[in-house]
Amino acid sequence: MDHGRPAPSGRRLRVLLALLASAWTGLGRSAAQETTELITLELPYPPYRPVEANHYSTRLGSTLRMRYDASLTAIVTDNRNYRPSGHRDADFGLRPTLTVGLFYPVSDRQKLQADVGIGYEWWAGTSDRNRLYIAPNSHLDYTFGLGEVDLRLSNHTASTSEASSRPEFAGGEDTFDIAFQQVANATGLRAFWGGARRISLSGGYRFAINRSLNDQFTSLDRDLHAFEGSAMVRITTPVAAGVSGSYSIFTFSEPTQNDGQSFAVGPHLTWRPIESLSLSALVQHAESWYDQTGSISDRSDFSGTIFNFAANHRLNRFVDHSASVGTSVDSGFGSNYTEDLSVRYALTARLNSRLTSSLGFRYRSISISGPGGDDADLYHLNLGVGLRTSSRSHLGASYAIHTRSARSSDRDYFENRFSLTASYRF
Repeated sequence: MDHGRPAPSGRRLRVLLALLASAWTGLGRSAAQETTELITLELPYPPYRPVEANHYSTRLGSTLRMRYDASLTAIVTDNRNYRPSGHRDADFGLRPTLTVGLFYPVSDRQKLQADVGIGYEWWAGTSDRNRLYIAPNSHLDYTFGLGEVDLRLSNHTASTSEASSRPEFAGGEDTFDIAFQQVANATGLRAFWGGARRISLSGGYRFAINRSLNDQFTSLDRDLHAFEGSAMVRITTPVAAGVSGSYSIFTFSEPTQNDGQSFAVGPHLTWRPIESLSLSALVQHAESWYDQTGSISDRSDFSGTIFNFAANHRLNRFVDHSASVGTSVDSGFGSNYTEDLSVRYALTARLNSRLTSSLGFRYRSISISGPGGDDADLYHLNLGVGLRTSSRSHLGASYAIHTRSARSSDRDYFENRFSLTASYRF
């Protein structure tokens, strides 16, 4: 958000931001889907507790603001290794987290924002999954301007032990414990220009890495270089149309997966028919080529169409909801790529001044490339409630269901998960 910068048109800025959000959704999922989702979807930041500027409540001097948050999440799961019925193992875990953040508005166009969360994950059933971790939404963002160009330098880091973040994964009937531990980091520079009356441009470069924190999944260690750009024309006040594209090169640290490159290009459209409703559509032609650098037997490339359609609606001052449907293609696990059709719905409702509820649903249909490829349907349902017990403390509870249904029954799983989070802002 631009705080106070003189602009030729506030409406133009709103349209530009809507366009960039649409473009980033489509480009980000095709270039680094795993990195994005690891950062945004995992606890201990449930949907009803976003990190916002007003969370920086401690002032140091006239401009610098800080935040210090502590949280403890307790988790109960009945299927820690995502195995089929009859082979499931229940477990109990704790995740204490300490987050330190700062917000430093140097000027109207120059701002520094950082939030870093460090925690420890402990599981009663197995010591293989106990570890230090970097919390989701840990980031550093520096925005500044050069003439009519706004730039953002950012770094986002997170780690995960949730094997369900890989849709290809299922524990099967193996008896060993799955210790999926991975850290993801993405560093990027993006530029935005809206100096013309109706035309706005954006572009950027991003370097992303995934690294395993143990020996079980080092075959997924990957470096990715992504170049992205978009151009938008404001047709009318509520309607903007343009074109966006991306090109990426990815290499794996071990000679198991195949290195490759990909590109995607196509039109996108944003429309805001009323103030409380925004719609976006993106359709791209995408291609991926894979070198024969790995030991997997997959020799297939991808060529096809990917898309994303999204709607965000503020129903009233108490209820917000959103829906999207889209496809993506990303590097596989034991194969060259995984095609993913995803349908999402999310709702947040403020029941009163202290109580908030949330609902999240996601359906995924995946198709794995190669001779050993598999198709699977995945469902995720999350119900949450948050209670502000004081001006500084929160309690939250969520119940989640994860399911996977594949052609082979030993690749199915069903998980019930309950989480309870207590947090305090110093």
